[in-house]
Amino acid sequence: MRKTELDHLESIGPEAVLKQIASGQHGQPGSQLRGEVEAWLRSKQIAADSLASAKRDAREERTLAIAEEANLIAERALRSSERSSKRAIIAMILAAVATAIATVSAAIIGLIFSK
Repeated sequence: MRKTELDHLESIGPEAVLKQIASGQHGQPGSQLRGEVEAWLRSKQIAADSLASAKRDAREERTLAIAEEANLIAERALRSSERSSKRAIIAMILAAVATAIATVSAAIIGLIFSK
């Protein structure tokens, strides 16, 4: 196929070429011209498939990176929550000990001054 014919195909694009083939342009099935045009169409489809695959792969990589970052954030939040829970438990124990000491102290003071 000559460069001018390829340039024409490129300028109108695969969809228009398919319509032209359907209307009988670009030769009859089995002709050399038709074979060359169909080969050009296949090359365009392969290129489009390759581009779509590359875009899909890039999307998947971005999705994976986002998921990994979300997991790291969740792990940090979990560790922070665990530390907060431990601190709350320690605070409750200290409050219970302080209450016990205050109760015992009040009882002792009461015994001392009740006589």
